[in-house]
Amino acid sequence: MPPQPAPADELPEVSLRDRLLRVYCRVLVFLAIYVFSTGPFYWACYEGLKYAAEGAGVTDLPLPGVVYYPIALACRIDAVDRWFDWYVSLWI
Repeated sequence: MPPQPAPADELPEVSLRDRLLRVYCRVLVFLAIYVFSTGPFYWACYEGLKYAAEGAGVTDLPLPGVVYYPIALACRIDAVDRWFDWYVSLWI
């Protein structure tokens, strides 16, 4: 017979440090997936890059371009742009 879960009043209390660490790890995983998804979804990211280069605002972008617009803005930094070009070249 599988063990029964403990009632809520018997669960050990999780410290604030542990909760913050979990949130931190989830945010890092989300950001990694977000950035690395630009390779397979370069067509969508390109929309953000194109509009960012033209100086258009976020309200002028189609939805996929809005999602990747922050990466397009980060690509204005030379080191980020070089890394991004290298990474996308693996996919196209």
